[in-house]
Amino acid sequence: MKKILSFVLFGDRERYWASLPCVLISNILVHSTFILRFYVHKQSVPEWVLQFLQETARIHSAVEIELIDASCIGTELTLWRLKPLWEHNIDVVFCRDLDAMLTTDEVKSMYHFLALSQYVSHSIRSYVCHTVPFLAGLCGFRINETLNRIRSVFPTFDSLINKTAQLYPAGEWGCDQFILRDFFTTPLAQTVLDCPQRDAPISIGGYHPTVCLPNAYESVELSAIQRTVLDFTSTLSGFAGNACIIRADKFYTLADLTKEEPITQTIKQIFLNDTNLRERYGIDPCLL
Repeated sequence: MKKILSFVLFGDRERYWASLPCVLISNILVHSTFILRFYVHKQSVPEWVLQFLQETARIHSAVEIELIDASCIGTELTLWRLKPLWEHNIDVVFCRDLDAMLTTDEVKSMYHFLALSQYVSHSIRSYVCHTVPFLAGLCGFRINETLNRIRSVFPTFDSLINKTAQLYPAGEWGCDQFILRDFFTTPLAQTVLDCPQRDAPISIGGYHPTVCLPNAYESVELSAIQRTVLDFTSTLSGFAGNACIIRADKFYTLADLTKEEPITQTIKQIFLNDTNLRERYGIDPCLL
């Protein structure tokens, strides 16, 4: 089974590039059988950020980069996280945000979903204001089954992008979630494993998926390295999808916790080889 964690990177805001070293280490160690796919808007992402990702991808086979060659007005490029839905050699895709770190409940619910083949899509809601069926950075889909249900509306990825441009010509914030709400909810509703966490509402009016509370997947077993990473990263975001900026001090901690792991050694070596990159991230080579 080929599984993708799908991210998109555009613009130069610190919150989206600052966490990259920790995102790479934590996701590769926790999701060791996944591919991390980064859709990168070359025209707006700082060159040194792209070079960092490209160097990581050159060394580590679990990292893939696809450059986006498209104009960008607002936040419409976030829809690129859904592009794997139209790739037939992929089985499952989970869309995630670059400014959020992994949590234990998030990960356990993902593996619980993967073990339940009767469900086509996965949704995590982790905050009181999460009252939409799908959050664009906390959703997952089985490729073939999802495409069969949305193909009449979106036969191709380009059709998704064109519909978004038609409805949200300024790339309004949240357009990705609005597209999911308006075009994915109805065809997928009976096949969603919905995982409300913390103080998220257990139910949403007019929407009736299968609700899966944390006690249903608390027994999902994690490896020692998964527990080590998640015990730390869960304290950074606090809850699934919560935005945070991870700077050098937190990177040092994670790198120390995972110092024997190849991906950590790769990231540290990239920093040691690149003075400009160290300065951008505020990394002291003596602490690596």
